[in-house]
Amino acid sequence: MAFEPTVSVVMNCLNGERFVRAAIESIYAQTYPNWEIIFLDNASTDGTAEIARSFDMRLRYFCNARTVPLGEARNQALQQARGELIAFLDADDVWFPDKLAIQVPLFNGRPEIGLVFGDTELRFENPDRVQSYFETHRYKPPRGHIFESLLKHYTVPMLTAIIRADALRQMPQWFDPTYQVCDDFDFFMRLCYDWRVDYVDTCLASCLIHSAAATVRLHRFGPREMARTLEKLRAAHHDFDRRYGAAAAEMSRQITYKQGISLWRDGDGSAARREFGRYFPQRKFLAAYCASFFPLTLIERVRHLLAH
Repeated sequence: MAFEPTVSVVMNCLNGERFVRAAIESIYAQTYPNWEIIFLDNASTDGTAEIARSFDMRLRYFCNARTVPLGEARNQALQQARGELIAFLDADDVWFPDKLAIQVPLFNGRPEIGLVFGDTELRFENPDRVQSYFETHRYKPPRGHIFESLLKHYTVPMLTAIIRADALRQMPQWFDPTYQVCDDFDFFMRLCYDWRVDYVDTCLASCLIHSAAATVRLHRFGPREMARTLEKLRAAHHDFDRRYGAAAAEMSRQITYKQGISLWRDGDGSAARREFGRYFPQRKFLAAYCASFFPLTLIERVRHLLAH
């Protein structure tokens, strides 16, 4: 008999009428047949509700009376999930048709696997720009117990992640409702501490990077939330620094770099250089330090031109 567990697809949406129909249709186009959609409308004021309700009963629609933080909204949706496996798709992303058919069998007969993810295509508002997530990071994750690897190179695109419902049930906290942008990072780091992981080395989905995305609008929150997750992990595991001290130090360097980029993006080059200066003479920090005398938008424009 074919291994066809139900996949509950969690979709959270706030005023997503511009993109949400394409996202939903990409689930209906899956070649894997056994799925349901948990659609949590976070008190949208546009046409999101009308679009979501135009689909059949495989989409279960829920709506908040008021907008809540994204982590809280994700938890609300998860409480409605009935599947043995759980996947995630935000309203501005789309899946490729074989995504579930490729990933679901990787759970078969492997109870130690709590998460399976894959590469994703990054699309930008400029239609000429398309990149692979793994290629952009110049890193491909290992399989198995990848927690230490994630501390050094975090590479879990949420839109390709599928988790085992049993893993969710064993977590003392799901998504942290106090986070603004790194709720997924916090969630998957904690999950991967206890579970083994597999991944698919091909693009399974397409992610749109645009100026209205929360990670762009709320970039200031990213570094501090990552730092909070690191402290949460230390507090939860008494031997954390003994086992993962070197990898945690690498994550701290990454957090400092992201903080510098965030300050630079806000136009505070002087504060950004103070952050970059903490890790001289590392090439990455030195290059950012020198470049930060110019506007970040200019550097990004030049980088894009050179890439083409």
